[in-house]
Parts: sequence; structure tokens; C-alpha cells
Amino acid sequence: MVKRGIPLFLLCAFAAMPLRAEASGVMPVLHVESLSGKQLVLPSDLPKGPCLFIVGFSKASRSQTEGWSRRLSSVFRSGELTIYSVSVVEDVPRLLRPLVVGGIRSSVPGTLHERFLVASKQSLEWKKMTSYTEPDIAHVVLVNTDHQPIWRTKGPANDHGIQELAKHVESESRRVPAQQSVPASAK
Repeated sequence: MVKRGIPLFLLCAFAAMPLRAEASGVMPVLHVESLSGKQLVLPSDLPKGPCLFIVGFSKASRSQTEGWSRRLSSVFRSGELTIYSVSVVEDVPRLLRPLVVGGIRSSVPGTLHERFLVASKQSLEWKKMTSYTEPDIAHVVLVNTDHQPIWRTKGPANDHGIQELAKHVESESRRVPAQQSVPASAK
């Protein structure tokens, strides 16, 4: 009997690899609210420089999204990378959303409320941007200054993923000053 298909160990190896995003598209327009109550429209309300989104689609993804946040808080200098945590709650029944968001708000330190975003609509756009595969894992997306997704990964934080991310952030940081030094009249 001849077995066809991809061996399980290869599938596992590919699943653990960071995914490169297509750099040809711009981040979709996304409406979110920070835990501090501020309404934002992304990407127009993003600061200059690269931004990272650590996205969770379920309560079960919380341990992985928190793991990414903890690990990255000690890796990047202030101002080097803007990190946002995002909880996509569109699939939570409307009547329960205030309770869920209240629970999130009470579990996140107040100092992080500005950078913690709640997406109560447009879950399909978030899923496309993150290359969503399953709800119970962290989905991580790096966008450059031009708001193009340039790197993605999913699952728990690991050394390989953090090293890959750091390479992309460093590359983007070198690119941004070169653009800023060009006079506006020369553009």
C-alpha cells in the first residue's frame, strides 16, 4: 500500500515557521477602540514607525498573546517598535461583549490601556491580515511605516520568532531614517 500526502513531521515543521506577508498590500482600514475608550481608525491613527499587532480571537489565545507581550517588552527599546495587543470580540454575543471587555479591562494594567485594542467588528479583515488559521492561538503581524504587513507568525512566543521579528524591525528602522532625510521638495 502506497501512502500519499505530506508526512506529519513536515506539516508540524511548516506550521511552526514564521510566515512572510505579501508586502504588496496595505493594511485594511480597521475600526477599533482602546481599553481607555478612545476610538481609532487604523492605519491612519497609527504612529510613525513600525507597529506590531498581537491578536487574539478567543479567551483561550490569551496565554499566548500575553506571552508575546511579556517577551517583547524586554526586547525592544522605547520608541523602536509600537506594540498593540488586539482582542477580536465580534464573535462574542452582543449582550455579553460589555462583560467580556470589562473583564479584559480589569485584567490589563491601566498603563497598557492605550495600546490594548478591542475589535468588535471587522473580524474577517483581521483574519485576512493575520493569516488566521485557528482561534485559540496568538496571531502576530508587523506592519512597516507604510502600513504594509511585512511579517507574520502565529502560536506561542519563541526565540526563533522573536529573532525574525527583531531582524525585520532593525531593517525597517534603517529604512525609515533614509526616507526622512529626503527633502519634501525632492519627493
